[in-house]
Amino acid sequence: MAVTPSDKPPPGPAPAERRGNGPRALSAITLRAALPLLAKRGLAEEALLSRWAEVVGPMLAAHVHPMRLVRARRKPGGEGGVLGAGGVLHLRVEGGAVALELQHRLPQVIERVNGFLGWAAVERITLHQGRLLRARTAPVREPPPLPAERAVSLGSGLEGVDDPDLRAALARLGTAIGRLEAGRSRRRPG
Repeated sequence: MAVTPSDKPPPGPAPAERRGNGPRALSAITLRAALPLLAKRGLAEEALLSRWAEVVGPMLAAHVHPMRLVRARRKPGGEGGVLGAGGVLHLRVEGGAVALELQHRLPQVIERVNGFLGWAAVERITLHQGRLLRARTAPVREPPPLPAERAVSLGSGLEGVDDPDLRAALARLGTAIGRLEAGRSRRRPG
């Protein structure tokens, strides 16, 4: 049977190309939700925040964080170049010595930020001294020592293993598990 023009599928994207309600990347969803909040703070360039250490280097990034980017506006007559070009980047600096070091590196930092963003977004930088907000990390608790009766049973259970490397690895594993279990049983009310 011959295919006539009326039998052809309708024009448009192939079924594999159609968009649906399938799975989406979490980064795309969170970026869409975060952009309005970042724009209020003057940092709609979220990549500048998330990749700050790549832009200025890990040594400076440990003591300097971007606060906001205030974009320049065109002059009232419509002149003045690109909207947003020549803005001011506000940075929070941890201490006086770091601020002094950063002042010497300002031209390099401006060049690196503009190169990262791909356009002349920053003309100057304003420094604000203060404490940096750091993510809090929970203190790591050392598990209690392995109970003596558990150590004896572990040793007797490993007597049949001939390979010394395997025996040592199993002993380390058994010790770690025994210490964790001892810590859990110690925390349970009883």
